[in-house]
Amino acid sequence: MTKSKQDNIKRNIIMPIIAIFVYLFIGIMAFPKKENIGNFSISYYIICAIFTLIIMFSLFKDDIKNDIKDFKKNIFKNLLTCLLTMLIAYVILCVANNLIYYSFGYSKIGTDSLVFPNMNNLVFYTIFVMVIYNPFVESMVFNLALKKIFNNNIIFIIISSISFGIMQVGIKLNMIIYAIPYILIAALISMLYVKKRNIFYPIFTWFIYYAVQLFIQSSAYWA
Repeated sequence: MTKSKQDNIKRNIIMPIIAIFVYLFIGIMAFPKKENIGNFSISYYIICAIFTLIIMFSLFKDDIKNDIKDFKKNIFKNLLTCLLTMLIAYVILCVANNLIYYSFGYSKIGTDSLVFPNMNNLVFYTIFVMVIYNPFVESMVFNLALKKIFNNNIIFIIISSISFGIMQVGIKLNMIIYAIPYILIAALISMLYVKKRNIFYPIFTWFIYYAVQLFIQSSAYWA
């Protein structure tokens, strides 16, 4: 096997798989669950978050470096694209949530629903996770890593969106219906990444999404 082929396997298979495993076994533990609020250890969550971020930066530093240069060339236009994408995503989210509510009943499920119970005693850490950690790590895993593994665009979009939706609500069969809104917006962002091939489009799109969610839920909490 030539060195070029070995480097290609390392870059497009081994490194993305490592990123996915780090996210599954460490990264998702960086955000405390509702049932753990009473006896949380903030140090534990901080360590999980920092370790995950370091691994992601280490694995994909070349991609990050190249993409940020390209994204900055026309940053205002690119940020506007992210904003418009998220506006479309919110329309899809509202329609899907209402259809689910009238068809099956509804309760808020997903990582963004964890903001509310955490605002009382983890304010600054919650803000960090929602507007920095989640947009970056989720984009690294569900867009950059999976696209390296699945070169076919259709297969990538399907796997990326479904896996993101399932990670939001869990793998219980009775909860799958609630994953549909997340699957749809994840598919939209995956299509954006396929078109632009720059990881900062998903990062900033998710940043806008989580920032809005944080604002809405924190405003309701302190109202």
